[in-house]
Amino acid sequence: MVGFTEHRTHGGFLAFVGGVALTTACGDPHQGPGNPAPPAPSAAPTPVACVEGSSRCSDEASEIVCRAGVPTTQPCAAGSACLGHACVALTAPDGTALPRERLRTLGAEGWLNGWSSVTPLAKKAVDAYLEARDPAALGGAKAFRPTCARDGFVTPRARSVDKSDGQVMSVSSGLLLSDTPHRLRLWASVSGKLRVLVGGTEVLAIEEAKGIDGRPLVDERSAVIELPRGASDITAVLDAPSDAERVGGFYLRLRELDGKAPSGVAFAERFDPCDANALIDPGGDLDVDASGILLHLRPSYRGLVPAAHDLFPVSVEIQSGPKAISTIAMKEPGDVTITAPDKGGFTIRAVGSSGSATDVFFSRTLPAYGGLVGRVAKLVGGIATAQASAKLPAGSKDSFEHHVRSLATLVAKGDTDLPFLDRHAKTAERLLERIVAGEDPYASETGVVYRAYRSKLDGKLQPYVAFVPKSQRKAKPQPLVLIYHGRNRLPEHALRTLIGEAPDDHMTLRFAERNLPGFPDQGALLVAPWGYDEGGPHPLGEDDLLRVVSEMSSAYAVDPRRVSLTGYSLGGTVAFVAPLHHPDVFSAAAPLCGYPNLLGYSSVANVTHAPWEDALLAKKYIVNYAENGAYLPLQVVHGGKDGPGRSKVVIDRYKSLGYSYNFDVQDDLDHDVWDYAYEDSRMVPWLTGRARPKAPKRVRFVSGEYRYDHAYWVRLLGMSDGASAKLASIDAQLDEKESRIEVTTANVTSFSIDRAALEPAATWGAAVSVVVDGETVATPAGSGPLYLERGDKWGLAAGQPKREGMKRHGVSGPLDDVLRHSIVVVYGTTVAAHAEANRVVAGHMARAGGAAEVSYPIMSDAEALADGLVGKSLVLVGSPSENLVTAQIAEKLPVRFEGSAIVVRGKRFEGEGVGVSFIAPRPGDTDEYVVVHAGLDEGGVLASRFLPRYLPDYVVYDARTTAERGGLLFGSRPFLAGGFFDEHWQ
Repeated sequence: MVGFTEHRTHGGFLAFVGGVALTTACGDPHQGPGNPAPPAPSAAPTPVACVEGSSRCSDEASEIVCRAGVPTTQPCAAGSACLGHACVALTAPDGTALPRERLRTLGAEGWLNGWSSVTPLAKKAVDAYLEARDPAALGGAKAFRPTCARDGFVTPRARSVDKSDGQVMSVSSGLLLSDTPHRLRLWASVSGKLRVLVGGTEVLAIEEAKGIDGRPLVDERSAVIELPRGASDITAVLDAPSDAERVGGFYLRLRELDGKAPSGVAFAERFDPCDANALIDPGGDLDVDASGILLHLRPSYRGLVPAAHDLFPVSVEIQSGPKAISTIAMKEPGDVTITAPDKGGFTIRAVGSSGSATDVFFSRTLPAYGGLVGRVAKLVGGIATAQASAKLPAGSKDSFEHHVRSLATLVAKGDTDLPFLDRHAKTAERLLERIVAGEDPYASETGVVYRAYRSKLDGKLQPYVAFVPKSQRKAKPQPLVLIYHGRNRLPEHALRTLIGEAPDDHMTLRFAERNLPGFPDQGALLVAPWGYDEGGPHPLGEDDLLRVVSEMSSAYAVDPRRVSLTGYSLGGTVAFVAPLHHPDVFSAAAPLCGYPNLLGYSSVANVTHAPWEDALLAKKYIVNYAENGAYLPLQVVHGGKDGPGRSKVVIDRYKSLGYSYNFDVQDDLDHDVWDYAYEDSRMVPWLTGRARPKAPKRVRFVSGEYRYDHAYWVRLLGMSDGASAKLASIDAQLDEKESRIEVTTANVTSFSIDRAALEPAATWGAAVSVVVDGETVATPAGSGPLYLERGDKWGLAAGQPKREGMKRHGVSGPLDDVLRHSIVVVYGTTVAAHAEANRVVAGHMARAGGAAEVSYPIMSDAEALADGLVGKSLVLVGSPSENLVTAQIAEKLPVRFEGSAIVVRGKRFEGEGVGVSFIAPRPGDTDEYVVVHAGLDEGGVLASRFLPRYLPDYVVYDARTTAERGGLLFGSRPFLAGGFFDEHWQ
């Protein structure tokens, strides 16, 4: 038992153990919106009877020892401090005395984020140091410098250096002190290569996972370490990535074997320590609300906690030049309203105490905004007026809110482009003036219009940018042309590129975004979606694209038969994929330098595939959907130096089908064919000059997923084998002369014909026969839908075939189909040893694995049970023994959890690091999904973050999958099982 003295601090308590501050409300380096802090720890245990020989700390300088049943207080010896349960000598293994003030408690997260480091180093110098374990080998104590990481990611140098001179490594040194012999788990992850030594013995050697992009994930590898009583050296040797654009660094943290925060353990830098403020995560940001500039300040220690250091009070200073013009005292976390000075730029600083010194842990400088801050504050207040307006459509409300909030964000971040901010503010002021007058300002707004909608997926505002020509005021339906951006580009870049004004070498991307050229009125609406940033041709991006079509069609007079799509690079892939998935939405497509050749990707072509991966590839390969393009002419442009064979795979299929296309290969061009293809806006007339038929007499439709289920007047309802690499196919043709519809199918068990969508309607004045696969089906007269179903033979169903409990449109899998639903991520907390791992994985899944700019809400299992989450799809992290929500529905899931085993389709999987991910209809709400990521231990659930993008309905894996992160397929990574559930989710 430990004696505690509590001090109110940053949203929790600061408990002093042996004079060392222990936070009980620290966060993860990735904690933030959508990734809440872990549950608060339980209260201190109730005192128990004195156990002979036991001890506990009374204060930092004394311990209470139980002798003859009587607790006796005794002081620690000189040069010692009470840590956890006993006095510990503050002496390094080499005999050096350790100043008590250098001691750091391991906070609730256990991050080791303050070190004494030397860098850069050659391998020879590192080897000499490790052999001698003597700082003199690296130049002595003076060579070591504090390396402090507020967010836990330790970077001993700013970036990697040229390998040619061998100076590629760093050594970071520290001390671990333990009150008793102690076994702990050390978690690590790295950008580069990392070796960790404790007491001179190597305990962990790891290398970054393949496919890493940016920082590593936390807790990628672990090892159990054993600490003796007293002090032990801990050394982290980093070999940073050779890529000069990559930052080398590592995460290291300690946990008890049961997953809890370490107890009775402290850390100290080997030499000069980090200042306390250098370890504070300010938890701060600026915003603009209706009252002005708002400072959000919730500081915390996310790793090491300095001795006896409280985070409050904090002084918030507003400086104009070197002089502070006002100071606000904060006694607890919260928000502070800042009054901006009338003239000149100014700096907002948060200053906290760190013993005898003070330092700044938050600072931001804003330019001389003058009256702009007040104008933006007034606009923010106007958001409520817009939202309350009964006459304003939802799309206009969302567009105005996004316009204003994006402006407020730029001001709060200290944007210095004052002319742009002024223009943006004037536009918003004009819009607000008309909203207050009871008008919809977007109904007549022309030129470049910034719009947004509220996503049903994550509830956030999703932007898109439109050009509305003055000719739109005539209210005559006009064509709609969508232009999709490339990677690392914005909708504004795409919009200007479409008219032949792409950003060039003489302008920055920011300038190109904010200074758009004049747009010619070509009698068409132009619009550039955002697509959740890199969502592109994947579920999130496709959902955004269709939503933008819907939003534009609601807001403006759009000709539904002349909706076309073009795009370049990433956007070129989208321009292949989306129209062939949705052939009755788009009238034409112009893909530039796209990547539709999925089967030719090196990551696909050069690795072996599991049978279910072959089936997935068949369903994802857009060439297999080319049959849907009978009424979708293609204008494909590709550079001859850019591998035009990528686009040719679609063109070859179009050619064999006899469909309309133009394949323009410019031999002298590389990837940047957009300047040529879009020159002088010439692509727009080609796109707007095509119209899709309203009701073609023949419909040819193929699909590998229920998500894509219709074309014109034909709808797919049921497949024979949805797990097959063979796509479902429907070829339906109306013969008006013979009053007959002839249909040929493959891999189809049921479908419908929408007679009302066919012309002329008079055709249905009498009974018309339907012939399916050579079998004649009698049909009644009328214009209602026909539902056809195959039993022993094809027949007419009385109504739409019932598919409750079966795979169908909207609830069919595979795993990524959940991204088209409104999601809440729920992590399990009932097993302390796994709760933190579950929370970390929940944060990863809430961001769609980092594949797009999306942030789904996160809840603990207890919060989710209380809420009920009606009408939501759930992503559950944790098995039934760990997650209350998983436990509630466990008996209705297609995967079983039986003690130390996971059972899938009758096969048991056991062992260290085993995990499972699967999708199924949500019990009790079968129009929604439940996705479960669970493991038999921490390693199993954490491994789910490394899965590839293309996954079936279920996959079983173990820790070996962490050798690589992401990608499309497993490739060389082993897995234990995978596949599709049958049509009945079994």
